[in-house]
Amino acid sequence: MSGDTATGRGSLIAEIWTGDKARRLMDTPDRAALDDLPAPDRTKSAPLFEFPNTTEQGIFVRLRGYVHPPEDGKYRFWIAGDDECKLFLSENEDAKKARRIAQVGGWTEVRAWNTEGSQKS
Repeated sequence: MSGDTATGRGSLIAEIWTGDKARRLMDTPDRAALDDLPAPDRTKSAPLFEFPNTTEQGIFVRLRGYVHPPEDGKYRFWIAGDDECKLFLSENEDAKKARRIAQVGGWTEVRAWNTEGSQKS
């Protein structure tokens, strides 16, 4: 992985914003407004399609990367998280074509996949 782009199989990057930037981003209504984000305060590699459970408060996290399914077909995705989470997916590498496929309106326990019906794509 180089720079701020996740590339290759199994490679994700977690972009993390804190403080005032995080608070402003938490009010972002939908994906379209996420095209022009300020530079993150820090980034880290995410070996799994999840951000580690943390007690850190007031952060905004975006995981970015590519899904390489082992075979063609329909796939189901779930999301769980603390304080409003949204999962976007594009059918190709164009992030501007991503659409919301699942969300959590409040919060869930770690890996609690069935708290809200909207968690499942």
